[in-house]
Amino acid sequence: MKDKAPTESPVPASNEPTTLARSSGAATVRPASFLNLPPAILRALAFGLFVLVLPFLPWASTHRDEITVIGFFSILAVGLTLVMGYAGQLVLSQAAFYGVGAYTSGVLSVNLKWPPLLGIGVGVIVAALLGWVSARLLFRLQGTSLALASLGLGIIVITVIGQWDEVTRGQQSLTGIPKLDVLGFTFKDDLAYYYLVWATVLTVMLLSFNIINSRVGRAFRALRGSEVAAGTLGINTTSFKVQVFVLAAAFAGLAGGLYAHYRSVLSPGTFNWSVSVEIVVMVAIGGVASIWGAPFGAAAVLIITPILRGFFSGTSLAGGGLENIIYGLALVVIMIFLPSGLLSGTGGWWPRLFGRFRPSHPHNLPPEESSSEPVSGAKQVG
Repeated sequence: MKDKAPTESPVPASNEPTTLARSSGAATVRPASFLNLPPAILRALAFGLFVLVLPFLPWASTHRDEITVIGFFSILAVGLTLVMGYAGQLVLSQAAFYGVGAYTSGVLSVNLKWPPLLGIGVGVIVAALLGWVSARLLFRLQGTSLALASLGLGIIVITVIGQWDEVTRGQQSLTGIPKLDVLGFTFKDDLAYYYLVWATVLTVMLLSFNIINSRVGRAFRALRGSEVAAGTLGINTTSFKVQVFVLAAAFAGLAGGLYAHYRSVLSPGTFNWSVSVEIVVMVAIGGVASIWGAPFGAAAVLIITPILRGFFSGTSLAGGGLENIIYGLALVVIMIFLPSGLLSGTGGWWPRLFGRFRPSHPHNLPPEESSSEPVSGAKQVG
């Protein structure tokens, strides 16, 4: 007797692409949607769209310069987030590497007439090399000693820049830095440079996500949890700390090079030790272990500080100490009440937002819709 040929289940005639989702053990066909994409890609698309339209909004169109500067500090904050949030090391030297990248590119472009793009690349390499050399020394220390030593490194670097008159022109400021030119296109107007800087921010963020979701990122998390425990698992703790420090220094050098060819003038005071403290506050506000929070923290600090400065103008707090008071209070309040940063501390509005509008996904089903039977061939872990 011949076996009866199996019949194929009917497929709905539709021009839309479809996805399969499980429901009570049976396969159902649902229309595919871009909201089925992983949350990280959705966030990147939303972030990119926001950056694309932001310059044309009423308020932002008259404050493109400030928003571009927020982009520079976002790059700095992302690098420090990797060091603090994932490697668990508090350092106060980001401003030093920021200045090294800026002055390297500026000096090469002004004194030696190098192309700006090449100068930026060399600035990144010099900042990374300085980060590697200093990390080999700094990471013999831990905790408060590490923070103080890194702060001392920043003070030394900026002092050298300010006193090296023959090369950096010292306190007289380095002027005449040419605008960035890429393949014959010169970034002269603020809108073009805005898009360049924020495209760099998005690239740095995506690169950081790839790193923290890799084997290296898992080592960073283990290092943050317990350096001793990570060492017992065979992780070379010193090597990984040096690697993340060098990466953060390279990011800072990149931000500095872009800044130099944006402003066309550099002064040592732009990169003093208080800027490193400012970056720490940005990271704390955005979330110590939140890459997406870095631009938010940078924007919060750079927008609120001038507002408060204007509010207290004409009072005894209007001097240079106002920023230190603001940063100190912000750190105390955030570390006590919102240790995960404002974005995480307010309840994680982003996952709720996308969870509400996202259609059901075969890998993200509610418990009651998931099949209770184990997957065939899978090993159960007790």
